[in-house]
This record gives sequence, structure tokens and C-alpha cells, in this order.
Amino acid sequence: MNDALTFSNGYSSNPNQILGMYLADYNFHRVGNILADLPDKTRTAFQYLIRGLTVDENSFVKSDGADQTNKTQVDNKSYRCLNAIASFLPDSMPKIKFDDFAAKFRTKLRVDYVVRKALVEVDNRGLSKRGARVDFEPVNSASDLFLTRNRPKPGYWEGTALFYLFYLMDLPSQDFNTAIARGTNVPIDNDYVLSGSTSIVYGNAARCFTLDGKAKHSLPRGQGSACDSGGADEFFTQYLPARFYPNPAGSAFDQELRRMTCDELARRSKAALASYFAGR
Repeated sequence: MNDALTFSNGYSSNPNQILGMYLADYNFHRVGNILADLPDKTRTAFQYLIRGLTVDENSFVKSDGADQTNKTQVDNKSYRCLNAIASFLPDSMPKIKFDDFAAKFRTKLRVDYVVRKALVEVDNRGLSKRGARVDFEPVNSASDLFLTRNRPKPGYWEGTALFYLFYLMDLPSQDFNTAIARGTNVPIDNDYVLSGSTSIVYGNAARCFTLDGKAKHSLPRGQGSACDSGGADEFFTQYLPARFYPNPAGSAFDQELRRMTCDELARRSKAALASYFAGR
């Protein structure tokens, strides 16, 4: 969703865009619940990797200052832990590395977009208003974010990380989107296929807007920079339930988790995942 095309004077000119934002919001909550309902063994093994991604998100996610005020700005996000994701993973495991996955994931985003673009062109001509003109909007938003969210390291952003986690956990990729297009199957390895429509990009995060579509800004009365984020960018802080990390005494979940640095999380993650994959 392009805010400049969709919103005029702070209000939506297309109710379907608001519906899409909130559908995305509910879907991310649904995905969070799926991860939180995984067996203890899986959550125990992945707690350090997922906490590392949360550390990155804490660098930019802000709470609402008022009903129409939020200072969240994704451009302020650090990707230190995600950039070091190789250090979170075992040196040997029955799964491909993040870089290899990212390359195949980008292919999937591109081939899926061709299908979605064709559907838009046939069903409603993909029209969006640009002032007095009406044009087709051809931007492949998922591929664009793949390349630009973390410019020094294309592909290193939460949209890729989420689907990589689904792959590492053997969770079917088609269960994590709301698209009606089937997309094209892209094999990841001999046992896993990216299927369905893997785009998990719906435009800006719903919490950056009020229910009636008014954009929240960093300062009151619509002043300052607009709140800018996306559901995938803040999934691990805003959508993953706290019960993913149960913390009773004597449990396998690390009670020091929230105090650990990225480097310490990486060391613990590598050991935990090595043990997890060795037992599979």
C-alpha cells in the first residue's frame, strides 16, 4: 500500500486498504499464536534465535503516545542480530543456510507477483489514483522490501526471517498468508517447498493508523514524521505472544534471556539448535 496514493489529508480514500491493513494485523496475531502453540521442545530450541530478532526490533518500535501519536520509524531499525544470523545457526544441520534460502525466497516473491499482478489486471485493472490521473501500480512491494529494508544486506529483513523460521520448524509456508492466489511452488530442499502465496507484506502496520484510517505521527495534531512500519518488521515484538517464552522455575526456558547480548544469544542458539537438529 502506498500511503500517498491511498490516503488523502490523513484519511483513507479506499476502505479496502483499511480492511487489508487490519486483516494483516489479525493474520500476524494468528501466526504468532501458531508459533506460541508449538511444542516446548521446539520453542526451547528456538528461543535464542527468536529473542535475537526481538533485540533488533526493540531498536525502533514505540508505543502510542496518544490515540493519534506514535514515534515508530522503521528507518531507525538496527539489524545487528539479523545480520549475524549465521552465528545463531549450527555449523552443520539438515537445513540450508539463510543466504541460500533468501535467494530462493526472492525467486518465490517474484514468480508469485506475476500471478497476483495478472489477477489485479483482470479483476479490477489495478487502478490507483495519482492526482487527476488513474494508473496501474506495478510495484512488487514484497521484493522491494526484500531489497531495501536493510540496504547494506538485501534480504536480511523480517519478511525473509519469518519464512526461514517456518522452514527451520517444518511449518508449511502456505499456512501463513491470506492471499487467494496459489502462486508457484519453489523447492527449498528435498523435503520442503515454498507453496501458496508467500507475500506477507500488506503495507504499513495497522497500529500506525487509527481505525478510521488517520495516519499517526510522531507529534500531536498530525505534526512530525508519520509512523512507519510493517507487520513483518515488528512481528517478534508486537505479534508473538509472551507465552512463547514460558519461564517457570526449573523449565528448559532460559530465565536470563532478556538480559543477554546478541553475541551471547548467538552462542546459546547455536548450541540449542545443534542439539535440536541432532535429535531429529
